[in-house]
Amino acid sequence: MRPSHKTKRPLVARIHGSEAAAAVSAGRAALSAGRRRAELVGRARLARAGAVPSRRRPPVRGTRAPRPPGAEKRPSPSDPSPRRRTDMKLLIACVLVAAAAAASVEEPELPHHAALDSEGRVLLWWRPTADGLLFRLRVAAAGYVALGVSPSGGMAGADIVAAAPAADGSLAVWDLHATGETQPRLDASQDVRLLSGAANGTHTELLFERRDSCDPDDVPLAADRAVTLIWAFSEQPVAPGAAGSGPAGWLTYHGTRRGSRLINLHRPGGVHFAPDTPYLDIVAPQVRLPDDERTMYFCRITKLPEFPRKVHFIGFEGLIQPGSEPFVHHIIVYECTVPEWRRAAFEAYVSERQAARCYSPNMPADWGRCGHILAVWAVGGSGERLPADVGIPLREEYGGATYVMAEIHYDNPAVRPGVVDSSGVRLYYTEHLRPSEAGLLNVGHDIAVTQMVPPGQTDYVVNGLCHSSCTRQWLPAGGVRVYSVLLHSHLAGAQMRLRHVAANGTELAPIAEETAYAFNYQQTRSLQQPVLVRPGDQLLVECVYDTQHRRNVTFGGLSAENEMCLAFVSYYPRVPLTICWSSPDMGHTMEQLGIQAANAYGMELPVRRAGDMIQQVINNLESFARAEWDREGAPAGGEPDPESAQDATARHLYEVALQEQRIMSDLRADNVTALEALGVHGLPEALQDPFLILKDILVIDPVNFRMSTLFQYVVEYPWDAEGVARLQRAATQFYRPKCVSRDGQIRNTERQRLENVAWRTPPAPDRCSQGAQDGRGGGTAVEPAGPADPPSEQVTRGPVARGSVQEPDDHSGVSRAAAPLTWWLCALVCAAALRADPAPL
Repeated sequence: MRPSHKTKRPLVARIHGSEAAAAVSAGRAALSAGRRRAELVGRARLARAGAVPSRRRPPVRGTRAPRPPGAEKRPSPSDPSPRRRTDMKLLIACVLVAAAAAASVEEPELPHHAALDSEGRVLLWWRPTADGLLFRLRVAAAGYVALGVSPSGGMAGADIVAAAPAADGSLAVWDLHATGETQPRLDASQDVRLLSGAANGTHTELLFERRDSCDPDDVPLAADRAVTLIWAFSEQPVAPGAAGSGPAGWLTYHGTRRGSRLINLHRPGGVHFAPDTPYLDIVAPQVRLPDDERTMYFCRITKLPEFPRKVHFIGFEGLIQPGSEPFVHHIIVYECTVPEWRRAAFEAYVSERQAARCYSPNMPADWGRCGHILAVWAVGGSGERLPADVGIPLREEYGGATYVMAEIHYDNPAVRPGVVDSSGVRLYYTEHLRPSEAGLLNVGHDIAVTQMVPPGQTDYVVNGLCHSSCTRQWLPAGGVRVYSVLLHSHLAGAQMRLRHVAANGTELAPIAEETAYAFNYQQTRSLQQPVLVRPGDQLLVECVYDTQHRRNVTFGGLSAENEMCLAFVSYYPRVPLTICWSSPDMGHTMEQLGIQAANAYGMELPVRRAGDMIQQVINNLESFARAEWDREGAPAGGEPDPESAQDATARHLYEVALQEQRIMSDLRADNVTALEALGVHGLPEALQDPFLILKDILVIDPVNFRMSTLFQYVVEYPWDAEGVARLQRAATQFYRPKCVSRDGQIRNTERQRLENVAWRTPPAPDRCSQGAQDGRGGGTAVEPAGPADPPSEQVTRGPVARGSVQEPDDHSGVSRAAAPLTWWLCALVCAAALRADPAPL
């Protein structure tokens, strides 16, 4: 069963409407009976007075029958006597009251909906309210039904609402919480308010409000973030009399009748453009996923069409092929900066429909020119619509890009064979130019093995800094305004936030945060108000990782099992800056991990000098690679001349990288096998890093690790509490900032110590303390909420059950259970008044 876009309000209201009509009909019948009785009484009185009209033939239509001499005028329905006027007013009043009662129980609008299971048996409608959420849950089940909000995705810590249908069709509803994979426990404070609900043996439906309470057993719902909804039900009817006695007697194990779904209840997603909005589709060309690998990055160059005049890109949405939802993790569309002399090569990429694995030796070096992000779609999201006054130009002649590269990250955890995909994105544009032109800035930690997360941790912190030197160089004097953010990490990510520090060192409110980060639900978050970022400000991406179930260190990298710590920041006006990253100082990191001396590229050096050498090699290689892209006449993906390198270190590492490219098919199989046995996460990507940063550093001191590679040293390091604390200090004290412009200009600054920043965000107002002072924030005593009426034509009406239906605040004026009484009371009052002995005429 597929829920419609709008809540089907008549499903329940239709039943009430028929009752209202019956009540009105009963009132009219009583009124007619009263009229007939009054007429008979009047005729009897006339007879006693000797003035009974004779039974004559009815007069011809259009004539008036003569009245006998001395006879009183006989009452008629059209007689405007005070009594008749009173009767008519009473009838009108009854009809109006009944209509008002019927209108008062109209179903509340619930614009958001979702089928929580694949079979359509568990359907949910909802909308946010002033202090919580209003839900309608409909389940095709004969036994209990339960819906929960889980911060972890499972039972542990879940906040649960469970409803037990009684034999008479009524419901008892309870507010519960789970501490683990066991039967949920009763909350001390019952914060669920049942507004209506019933069951008929095949279906159960309930309309209830869940306030964002201060109950420590409840999961906060006010935050604009993704949550995991968990559900369960039973096919076995609840035993008679057990529903109102508490869940211990009927909340049995659900077996396989359970499931979960990630969703943002406040902004469930969805971007909408007018039907006539022009668009471009960029999709994958029937990509076949490898049958023997979990992760693949697919890249392809596309040329945007010519436009007769300047246009603005105004938004996008994901085009995920049905059935590919489990495999497509994210899609990024990059703008390519192509000099005139390389245009022929890019034309060839387009005409030959050339595609490649991103960041592999088969990917042409030219594609490294595609670094400025135009659009980012991630799993769980739908797309983005730019603010009404913001656009991004397309095509070079108008200040944009003519060529774009689509990067699709496929993740196939079960390595399912035979997966073929044609997913992509739809780019919307307009010819009506907007006042401001926007850009997208990639902020965070450099994607490299220099990012390390030790195993067995629940809250390990990694920071990625956009340093003040970058914003001071690239941002305009008036600053830029951030209007949306997408936070991005991988499987170990638990929390993320984008922190904002003013140029004077004062920390401002976080621009975006995700206190319960979900890898499978990432969505661009539009800010309620744009945030001004000025020159000299710093942006810091803070990532908290949970590796308690991992045995060894997790490195930074491209695979979903590696880690990232990034924020994609949309802003305006557009500036040349496109990447603003940092990485930890490797010399300081090695020193903290107990390394005193190392052999770096054939030279024995003190550890700090070895760390400087690592950074120098990285800088030289990046500059070297970009210089090769700019060498006129060099073939795309060709082998550059090593003599163009500036020093022996760069030449040596270039040769190693070139050798790795040539033997990538059987990349050091012996080392791969040996290190995979150690259980290192993301090992293939770490070993296939062409820079070989950690493998080409040999440890000299401590002697027990002499001649081990830095990579092996980190893998075998004893990650006890002291070791973790040392790495944490190293990762948060010193940074190597890096900023990259649209044209490929790289600025690597010297090692920076994190400036004297007061990393303290002012605490938010304590809503719960305020609630305790003014009487808000508490729940009701432990008592099952009562039922009301049936959910649809399929569900028969049951009597009112235990408990009481609490009056809703802003949903309807009359509760469901009380409304039928109102209608029938109105009818009875009308009948009683009309059947009373009428006053003398």
